[in-house]
Amino acid sequence: MSYFATVVVWDLRERRGTFRFTGRLRSVTYTPGPVRVPEPVIQEVEELAEAMAD
Repeated sequence: MSYFATVVVWDLRERRGTFRFTGRLRSVTYTPGPVRVPEPVIQEVEELAEAMAD
């Protein structure tokens, strides 16, 4: 079992074949996923909001 994961851009691999990664990046795209807030945190925020509203 390998402990190293790689991302393969398949169309690039098909066009250029395999090549050594130099570590240099020209661009990066970050797409955030949904925000997950633990239930206890939500409850605490709601309680604080109620206390401040009084």
